[in-house]
Amino acid sequence: MAWWDDALDAVGAVVGAVGDAVETVVDAVVDTVEEVVDTATDWANAGLDRARDAIAAFSPALGAVANLVLGLVKGVVNVVKDIVRIVLDVVRHVGEFVNALLHLNLARMIDALLAIVVNVGEIVVWAVRIVTGGYFAGPVSDYYMRDRHINMIAGMVRAEFGKQEAEDILAKLGFGTAHFRLPIRCNVRVMVADSSTFPFVALHTAGTLDLFALAGLLSFNSFPLFNARTRMVMVDASGADMWWRPVTRPDIKAFISSGGTSARFRCYAVEPYAQGRAMRTAHNKFKKLCIDLDFDRSFNFPTWQTYPTQPCNTPGDFTIAGATAWFAANTTRDSSEGQDARPLSITCFNISGGFRGIVAGRSIRRFVDERNGCRHDSTADACITLVDRSDDDTDGNAGPGGSGVLWRDAYPPWFGRYVMGHELGHYFGLAHAGHDGVENIMFSGPEGNAIVGGGSWRLWSHGEPVFVDADVEHAWRFIVKKLPHVLRAL
Repeated sequence: MAWWDDALDAVGAVVGAVGDAVETVVDAVVDTVEEVVDTATDWANAGLDRARDAIAAFSPALGAVANLVLGLVKGVVNVVKDIVRIVLDVVRHVGEFVNALLHLNLARMIDALLAIVVNVGEIVVWAVRIVTGGYFAGPVSDYYMRDRHINMIAGMVRAEFGKQEAEDILAKLGFGTAHFRLPIRCNVRVMVADSSTFPFVALHTAGTLDLFALAGLLSFNSFPLFNARTRMVMVDASGADMWWRPVTRPDIKAFISSGGTSARFRCYAVEPYAQGRAMRTAHNKFKKLCIDLDFDRSFNFPTWQTYPTQPCNTPGDFTIAGATAWFAANTTRDSSEGQDARPLSITCFNISGGFRGIVAGRSIRRFVDERNGCRHDSTADACITLVDRSDDDTDGNAGPGGSGVLWRDAYPPWFGRYVMGHELGHYFGLAHAGHDGVENIMFSGPEGNAIVGGGSWRLWSHGEPVFVDADVEHAWRFIVKKLPHVLRAL
């Protein structure tokens, strides 16, 4: 039957190549249209935000009017942005379904169908939010709260630094101007495993990973229904990615049977589209915290972006345990003060314990169960997140420590795009405590938060998870108390 299996694989490879081509074309068109719309609406929203800040700084009375008028305009912009995104998502998932069907990949077919069902639900929610005014209530309420946030931050800075130094810092933050913000530059990396250095075959044989699943192909062993969006490519003799040459089942079967000598594979922990979407989401959400989160690579047109990579050479890199020690051993991060304003975000394959993400170099003090005597709403100095400058974890191997965030792409994709922002929230002092309800970016079920919270109205007013008003205070209390050197270095 070996010849019959080979014949089926050959036919499947040809048909699958057609499916890959269909999905590639669909993705290229959809990504281009979506990026144009996202960029235009981001610019429009940024312009509205600056205009509002400028008017409010000139006259609080006029600012109150601007909050209402510009908030309504922003709501209209977001209405257009969301419906375009949802429709394009449907088209993208149809392309995924066609590709999965031609590959006879039942798991990916189910994934795509579930995603389309969710998109239909999103259209219903979109319509309800328009009719009931949710699209307009969110931006208007955020604008009114922004005045309070800016004044609260100014009060913290003045209380901590004294009059002269505080005024210098506030001037650099843009207090009283059209753009109040703390500028932060985040470095990003995507973990990549190369068969020239990574033991793919040994780990596949041991069941640690599934090469077919990593390549997005049908797997009879793991049946990865809810699989991360990894990207596997073949590598040519010069070491370049053969992005035009899809990896097929015969390729992987030959690779396994040859012990990893028949070809050279390179696998990325996330597709460029998912990486860019997570970066854009974090950037937009951090505006609520009065933080301008920038990156060392653009999230615009992510399909055509090449993101910096982090090598995955060992099983300990593939499934990371002990994030602080791992950062210290595998990156240049040593938790020094000069790195606090430049977080490092690495998109990895797996994290021990099944976590979607984890922060290193931070000791969270506020917990759902009020450990350390700290309630979730406590503002006492003893309850502010600590900065860990060394690896003092419970592994008994205290030593140099590193800082940064790890996150992995995970199903469902509409949730996965918030994980990077969630972990960066931890980096700037935020905790899970007090975030009942999935409408909160800092929500965590395993920490004991309730799935439905008292602030569920935010899903009506914003349509997606957001940072809450209390997060602004806690993040800036952490910045002012624990990262004063960041403000002094502006």
